[in-house]
Amino acid sequence: MTTEEILEPYDILIITGGSSGIGRAFLRAALSTKTPKSIANLSRSTAEFKEGIHRCQHFPVDLTDRDLLLQNFYKIREWIAASEGKRILLINNSGYGAYGAFPAGDLETELGMLDLNIRALVHLTGLLKPLLLEHGGAVMNIASIAGFLPAPFMSTYAATKSFVLHWGLALNQELMEGGQAFCLTVCPGPTESAFFERAGFKVSPLKGVGGHTAEQVVAMSLKALGKRKSLLICGWVNWLVIGMGSLLPKRWVAPVALKVIKSLRLSQFQ
Repeated sequence: MTTEEILEPYDILIITGGSSGIGRAFLRAALSTKTPKSIANLSRSTAEFKEGIHRCQHFPVDLTDRDLLLQNFYKIREWIAASEGKRILLINNSGYGAYGAFPAGDLETELGMLDLNIRALVHLTGLLKPLLLEHGGAVMNIASIAGFLPAPFMSTYAATKSFVLHWGLALNQELMEGGQAFCLTVCPGPTESAFFERAGFKVSPLKGVGGHTAEQVVAMSLKALGKRKSLLICGWVNWLVIGMGSLLPKRWVAPVALKVIKSLRLSQFQ
């Protein structure tokens, strides 16, 4: 199936964090097609590219601000009401990580991570769920392979993605009960984006070994969406890592993960 064929069932695309990284790649892919006809980006920054950008409504919002998110939802609801068609694809993409012994950087960074990676995702999905159930559609949550593993020096980030992973799989079962909607949870490995720069890495670690470009992640995610899958682990290397990790007790996985993550960090400065 082509990107246009996969997105054709959806009238409206709502994405968080569409101004950079994986979110920007999703937005570019959608704008390269004729559907969805109505596209919204929720982020602090505007997506800066020309192709089809006239179809994209930008809602400037700090998703960690509960009141501001709620205010923007009322605007989005009016925008949806004025849009052609009502079948929604919601992509919860916004998130960030930090590297270092807890609290990495400072405690506010860790608490902000909980707000953005978990609370904002749950809040926005909960607000839009009645429309999803009424008109049909899908939710796509961007998690991470880190969500399967305890990850020292990235402990809070990995824990937030573990929440997204398990919450998304459970949500899918609830949505499937009504038959109108479903939820796909996407777990990329290291991806070339601003994520690692914010986390303190000079370049994306494991490039070429379990790692992908944002465009590759989007291509795999859209293919899984077209097949109505509930879970996507990007790449066979990441499947192998997760499979091996699942065979061992978590208390054994943690020290192994510590050595791997420390070596990745050290390799940035060699």
